[in-house]
Formats: sequence, structure tokens, C-alpha cells
Amino acid sequence: MVVSWTLSSSMQLVMMAVASDLISIFSYLLWNAMIKLAEVSTAALIARSLERGMKTLALASMGALSSLTLTIAYDPGYIF
Repeated sequence: MVVSWTLSSSMQLVMMAVASDLISIFSYLLWNAMIKLAEVSTAALIARSLERGMKTLALASMGALSSLTLTIAYDPGYIF
């Protein structure tokens, strides 16, 4: 009885650890996808702004993108 309860508890702990890892991996992949989307949309905004001669908006967008990049580069904990 005690042995089966111990095995059952161990299996529950293993399943919880696996679930936690899967959630962490999914969160990491989702975060990376959001960053890529932000980079692409910001790059598109910069290109459109430069085409229209709106240099101030393009510079502001470049500043926002570089700020995000620096935040992630210097604070890896920022991701989670």
C-alpha cells in the first residue's frame, strides 16, 4: 500500500515537472514570436516612414526597437 502510494506520488511529481517544463518552453517560444513580430512590424514602419519622408517617425521607431533589444540583451530575466 505504502509502496504504491509512493510510486503514485513520484509519478505525479514527474508529471508536474514535465508540465512545468512544457509551459516554460511554450512561453519562451511565444515570447520569441512576439519579439520577431515586433521587429518585423517596426522595420516595416521604419521603411514606410522613410518612403514618405517622415524621418522623425523613422528615428523614433528605430530608437524604440534598439531600446527593446538592449533591454533584452542586458536583462535576460526580462523575458519571464
